[in-house]
Amino acid sequence: MNPRTNPAFPFVADIAFQDGDFVFATDRFGCLVYWNKEAERISGYRAEEVLGKPYALACRIEPDATTVDLAAILGGRDFAGGVRCHSRSGGAFALYLFATAGRDPAGLPAGVVFVGRDVTGLWRAEEAAAASTNKYRALFEHSIDSVAIAEMDGRVIEANPACLRLYGYTADDVRGMKLADVVAPEDRGAGADAMEKLAAGRLVVKTIRMRRKDGSRFVADLVASVMTVGGERRIMSVTRDVTDRVRAEQARSQSERIYRTVFESANDAVFIESVDGRILDVNRNGCGLLGYRKDELLKMKVADLVPPEARTWLPHVTDAILRDRAFRSEAVNLHKDGRHIPVEISAATMELDGKTAVLVIVRDISERKRAEQGLRESEEKFRSVAEQSPNMIFINQSGRVVYTNQKSADTMGYAQEEFYSPGFDFMQLIAPESVEQIKAVYARHVRGEDVEPYEYTLLTKDGRRIESIITTKLIEYRGAKAILGIITDITERVKADRDLREEKERSQTYLALAGVMLVALDAAGSITLLNRRACEVLGVVEAEALGRNWFDNYIPERSRLRVKEAFASLMAGRIEPVERFENPVLGAGGEERLVVWHNVLLRDRQGRPTGTLSSGEDVTERERAVNALRESEEKYRSVVERASDGICVVQDGRIEYLNPRLAEIAGYAPEELVGKQFIEYLHPDDRATVVDRYRRRLAGENPPSTYRVRILTRSGEAAPVEINAALSTFEDAPADIVLVRDITERAQAEQALRESERHYRSALEAMRDPVHVADADLRIVMVNRAFALWLQQSGLDDAVLGKTVFEAFPFLPDRVREEYRRVFENGETVVTEEETAVGGRSFYTETTKTPVTEQGRVARVLTVVRDLTEQKRLVRVAEETGDVLRAVLDNSPEAIAGECENVLVYANQRFARLFGYDAPADIIGRPASDFDAPLDRERMVGYTRLREQGKDAPTSYSFHGLRRDGTLIPLEATISTYWSLGRLHVLGFIREVEAGRAGS
Repeated sequence: MNPRTNPAFPFVADIAFQDGDFVFATDRFGCLVYWNKEAERISGYRAEEVLGKPYALACRIEPDATTVDLAAILGGRDFAGGVRCHSRSGGAFALYLFATAGRDPAGLPAGVVFVGRDVTGLWRAEEAAAASTNKYRALFEHSIDSVAIAEMDGRVIEANPACLRLYGYTADDVRGMKLADVVAPEDRGAGADAMEKLAAGRLVVKTIRMRRKDGSRFVADLVASVMTVGGERRIMSVTRDVTDRVRAEQARSQSERIYRTVFESANDAVFIESVDGRILDVNRNGCGLLGYRKDELLKMKVADLVPPEARTWLPHVTDAILRDRAFRSEAVNLHKDGRHIPVEISAATMELDGKTAVLVIVRDISERKRAEQGLRESEEKFRSVAEQSPNMIFINQSGRVVYTNQKSADTMGYAQEEFYSPGFDFMQLIAPESVEQIKAVYARHVRGEDVEPYEYTLLTKDGRRIESIITTKLIEYRGAKAILGIITDITERVKADRDLREEKERSQTYLALAGVMLVALDAAGSITLLNRRACEVLGVVEAEALGRNWFDNYIPERSRLRVKEAFASLMAGRIEPVERFENPVLGAGGEERLVVWHNVLLRDRQGRPTGTLSSGEDVTERERAVNALRESEEKYRSVVERASDGICVVQDGRIEYLNPRLAEIAGYAPEELVGKQFIEYLHPDDRATVVDRYRRRLAGENPPSTYRVRILTRSGEAAPVEINAALSTFEDAPADIVLVRDITERAQAEQALRESERHYRSALEAMRDPVHVADADLRIVMVNRAFALWLQQSGLDDAVLGKTVFEAFPFLPDRVREEYRRVFENGETVVTEEETAVGGRSFYTETTKTPVTEQGRVARVLTVVRDLTEQKRLVRVAEETGDVLRAVLDNSPEAIAGECENVLVYANQRFARLFGYDAPADIIGRPASDFDAPLDRERMVGYTRLREQGKDAPTSYSFHGLRRDGTLIPLEATISTYWSLGRLHVLGFIREVEAGRAGS
């Protein structure tokens, strides 16, 4: 039936429309009564197929917010709006519809008339624009760099999540803020300059200090430019936290300064040499040791610095160093003036500019050699005197004879080896009536008392009794207390020598001093700490929550088991803590809140896990706000296209999109990479890692999202990059958004830092002297191996890193604080020498404190410790031996005098009185020939010349002595000689003889 002629629907005949309009009409019940040609064309349904049927079957309008309400239209409320429909073939089309009620002749509503305009093209364009906008919005939101969009006056319009994380603000905080608000006050001038350049339309690129919401500072690379959005000029500010890079550069500079300070402050001469013997570098002490300027030494070879006879030895030394990587020996160096300098060398290999070099530390041991020579000469003098002495001499240590002269063996009838036997009983030499006397004297010596010479009786091996007088003295011998005894046979001269008394002991004793959630859990998962923000998010009171199990009460049930198991593994040490992760928590009323967590594992002193401390940021509202934000395609495209990092979208392994920066990093044009497999441009060694993490993300796991890989550039080079991958959607399908950061400069800086640290550490570790470095709080931040070894050998705790100098060494006197103050405040080098007693042991050190400067101020102090204990011991032993010798000479019953080059350098009391003088001081320094009779002087001088020429001369002879009053006395001399410091010394034992024997 033709609806235009149907009297039931006269309103249809009144429909007015234009060509191309989609027109149809329904009765009061929604059944079609009219369907025009355009409706047939667009929908694919013919009029005879749909008339009389519900209009919804023909139009197939998608239900949404603009659903057509027939009842409302019939009631007089017209409809106008866009609807999406489906054609007979299943294709989608869009109409903009106008609907109004059609009325019968009585004016009552009889149906509805629809007039629509086909807007499918516009709808599809809007859909495409929305999809593109979403794509750039996702890229903007996932950018690693901090991005902010601002008005030209600096007022912030929007900031991406990375920006909010970096500065610690929320999205609400930043709206209305100015870009200058986050510039550190000390760099505000630089910030104002940047705004002036932007106002002029210029690009701004600079490194500047920024300030977070909590007041903390960081160093950032800033790239700011002007873009046009919807006809309006806007500022796009991109900042990147480069604090680590700056610190690495500063650390490298500091490492080089420490190396140079160590190098130049070393107590020893330090040389760096090539393997072919060229001198590459030398410190000040090296120049001072050899007498050359630095520029002179750098033109020389090692062979130029050793005597000719030692040069053939050098290739063997080099081979040993390269083979063993270390070498130590004594050698001789040549001074510029030709002098021979005894040295001790320590050499080790090191890497310098990619080549093997040799670090050589040279120590001048002239002083030690002189001390050793002095000790040998002193011992030789003692033995020479003791063996020539007409008295019996012994040293008793802890009840054992450790030395006795030949005179004792001859007199007592024993061989010297018998005295030294472990089973020899010294008391068997003492007559029974003298045993208690000897024990009492020994006890007095042990108490440190001096004992005057006393008489007692000896028993020889064959039982003979010898009346003796003994002079004893408590001495230091080879580092321990001992008793020196000088015994004179007084059987024939008891009365004459009874008045002899030993001088008081002379000894020395060396004394010396020495806005986020904070949650702490114990190992069982119970809460031990909650801050106010955590209480607010959880909707609890702290006192009620403390002690509760965190997982049972505040983790949603669907996540509880997984989180509990991860925590148990963490406490058991099976896994390491994850630096950042997201977990939901149960808030007030059971509402789930999404929290980003940062965890720190707490340990006891033994390093065992005791719990965790977590900081969490409630990002629930921020995530909702981010999801609600929509910006135009132009704005986000500008952000992505201008990003300083490479960005690409990877879907099913193919690159679906990349920005110009990524193409620039790879060396390709963007169109060359789109559609290609992303993995093809990764270094083969890195592909497995990337694929594994991609698959794990798709499986819902949370693998590390940021890590380093190498990409293959067009030139075939492997460029180091840092990638950050996150799951998103692209054209309604899962995809990976991958951010690629070129870290070539950072990698080079890190490599340079490692090389610099290896450089100075090789020098530091090769030094034989102990070295440690302390910061401004006097905390020890670095020690070398020699320092750790010295602590162990000295009986000190070697766990000193992180402790202050006074915590590590509590025995240090307060003056050390003043020494450090002088170094830090005045920049001066302080050298001190001290004796320290620790655990019953004493050691001597020379300490050199040297400033290490950073940016014009003293930031650290490098301390070099030289252990002088052995050197002091050698000097002390030499002095002790000298004391023993002097005790022997001073206490001898014989008259003894020593001369050198005809000058009297020593005389004991017996000699002075023999020649009529009161004391030795009256005659020491006078010509020795003054005490010879004039007729004997020429003979005495002749003997001396023979000895100086190394020829034989009499060691025993008679002569006449010239007394102070001019009288002559007949004497007999026994001569002992020794050389000291290149000069001949003559020691004479003088005895009076009967007048008839003189001159024989």
